[in-house]
Amino acid sequence: MATSSAAIRRPLTTRIVIAFAGFGGLLALLMAVYVFAAFEYTERAYMQGLVDDQMSYLRESGRPHSVVLDIMSLHQGPAETLREELPPDLRSLGPGAYHLYTPPRHVAVEQQDGILRVVSMDLQPIYDRERSLALVLAGGMLVAVYGSLWIGYWLAGRIVEPVRSLADRVERRDLDSAERLAEGYADDEVGVLARTLDTYQARIRDLLERERRATDQASHELRTPITVITGAAEILLADETLTLAARQRVERIRRAAVEMAELVETFLLLAREPEEVAGAPRPGRSLAALLREVIDSQAIWLEGKPVELRLEVEEDGPLREPERLLAIVAANLVRNACQYTEQGSVEVRVRSDGVDVLDTGPGLGRDSRADLFSARPGAQAGHHGGLGLPLVRVLCERYGWSVSLSTRPGGGTVAALRFEGGTPGLHAAFTSA
Repeated sequence: MATSSAAIRRPLTTRIVIAFAGFGGLLALLMAVYVFAAFEYTERAYMQGLVDDQMSYLRESGRPHSVVLDIMSLHQGPAETLREELPPDLRSLGPGAYHLYTPPRHVAVEQQDGILRVVSMDLQPIYDRERSLALVLAGGMLVAVYGSLWIGYWLAGRIVEPVRSLADRVERRDLDSAERLAEGYADDEVGVLARTLDTYQARIRDLLERERRATDQASHELRTPITVITGAAEILLADETLTLAARQRVERIRRAAVEMAELVETFLLLAREPEEVAGAPRPGRSLAALLREVIDSQAIWLEGKPVELRLEVEEDGPLREPERLLAIVAANLVRNACQYTEQGSVEVRVRSDGVDVLDTGPGLGRDSRADLFSARPGAQAGHHGGLGLPLVRVLCERYGWSVSLSTRPGGGTVAALRFEGGTPGLHAAFTSA
């Protein structure tokens, strides 16, 4: 399985080159084995025929004979006396054919009517030719593999170029573009792929269009009743004849409506592409000014509590996009601190690289600290958590911010929001202390 996965991860060009070089090398090897085997078979047949001819010559001459040629030696004579004249390694050989290795020789022995005939052929020149042929064939194999590599590389480039061109067009293409990718491609595998991508993108484009329409309609349909509820609650709270119990109930309704409005805004923004949400920053807009608005909107969670909500500015600067998402993240952190702080203070501190929210609430439990951000939106995260923090996690992961929770010295919690490099980046670095 690991080998298969590694092969899949290789680029298509590399796989084509490897396959072509492997095929060329295998074909060269088979040809070399065939040539070498044919050469050896021909040499052996020629050698055996030459030895048989010399043996026939001795048999037909019938007279004592002893001659040593370049690669052949012929001996014929009475067996008793001839064996004493033969080289030591031939004296004990009986009738038959022999293949000797030191030195390499092919020997034929025949004895008839007391006459001994011996033909010996030196094989060293043949072995030398075979080694030379083997070296030539090995060199030819290397040349064939090298040539196969270059041809395979050239062919791979020609084969993969349409795929690369298609990939570039897909990467540069906007989702809303109606341009057909299949135009300009032949009716081959790449053309089939281009037509499939056209069909798939058309489905995505239709899906996005339906989602945009549904989001726009939901935005209007949800905001209108929430606005009515909030306005009605504020009118009721302005009625001085309202009893304390009724006022508390209306205040709870107003808070729930405000929180619902923020959640609706968050979910609607999450349904859109980041480029659609970011927008251009307002000139002269600062991070401190945004946080003042956030504090004003979240002060309702401290009504009736002996808690001071304040803003401290260590270093302020121009606000960087996306403003709407940053306001939602900050509002969730501030609201979370206000909800769980019964007395003391909630401090929002503006830094050069982000925002700190410090409270004097109950602090963090050891076991729940890592779970506060991991709960799915819509599920309770437990102590000092809820729906807001999982949404903060989603937004931070999407826009490359980092957020962490830690216990405040002396009691309470510190929520630290940081912008990578002083501005939202492309890579999320979400952490929980």
